[in-house]
Amino acid sequence: MYADGHCDYLYKAYNNYQAVSGIRELIKAKVRIQNFAIFVEPSSLDKMIHETFAQIELFNQKLKDNKDVRILLSASDFDLPSKLFALLSIEGSDIISYDIKYFDKLWSLGVRMYSLTWNNDNNFATSCYSKHRTGLTEKGIELIKKINSKKGIIDISHISEYSFWDIINRTDEQLGLVASHSNCRSLCDHVRNLTDVQIRKIIKRKGIIGINLVPSFLERSGKASIIDVVKHIEKVINLGGVNNVAIGSDFDGAEVITELATPIAFPALVNELSKMYNEAIVNKIMYYNWDDFLRNRLPI
Repeated sequence: MYADGHCDYLYKAYNNYQAVSGIRELIKAKVRIQNFAIFVEPSSLDKMIHETFAQIELFNQKLKDNKDVRILLSASDFDLPSKLFALLSIEGSDIISYDIKYFDKLWSLGVRMYSLTWNNDNNFATSCYSKHRTGLTEKGIELIKKINSKKGIIDISHISEYSFWDIINRTDEQLGLVASHSNCRSLCDHVRNLTDVQIRKIIKRKGIIGINLVPSFLERSGKASIIDVVKHIEKVINLGGVNNVAIGSDFDGAEVITELATPIAFPALVNELSKMYNEAIVNKIMYYNWDDFLRNRLPI
């Protein structure tokens, strides 16, 4: 079994692009948990609103009458039969940043994980690419509190370090915190990656670091291989994260390494990890860390 913390299938399907992380492909690859991100490119508010809810409608259409798939709305959903548990998230909360009422609507439609920004700043926070030395706004703090009150999940993969530390300093240990698709900056000095101090803080908060498969986030030259994926996993484990490191592939969101181009290739990663770790640890990395986090975090 496998669990993957991030894919952009909905964006590709909505725009009629060929995708590798569709439901049929995931089930064939024995992916048991998949986080499906809603991603819309920054544009006019009306266009972003339309595309956001169109992707949710597309998601529901794909699941309609499909007895093999179940949307994860609460922890108790894990007790129901399913070949694939589908978590719905939003990557960049731009539409909510214009009007907080959209949070309630998105929550009611099943969105359980929220990243405050994508690669652009918004009315909530600064992104990892920001030129500003600021973090959360008052609106951002309000949203964090609202998500936390509902036992939703905050994804920090695209936010700035200033925004990250504002979240840490303005919340308690109960906040559900993940970096759904981020790697280690000490191994690859890229703004999208996490410092060792950030990784240790996520581990302390019992969160998840999902290692992504994008070459430029694995190795600065962009000439990355499956060995680099293993190195980033090893780094998180060496920082104390054996129960926190997982996979966040970024399938269909970016070009990934050729050896792990589709979910069906996950056994190749298992094979490499098995050279270093026992079966129990490999299973944690590939599945159980995401499973345990979601069971313990999602609303009952």
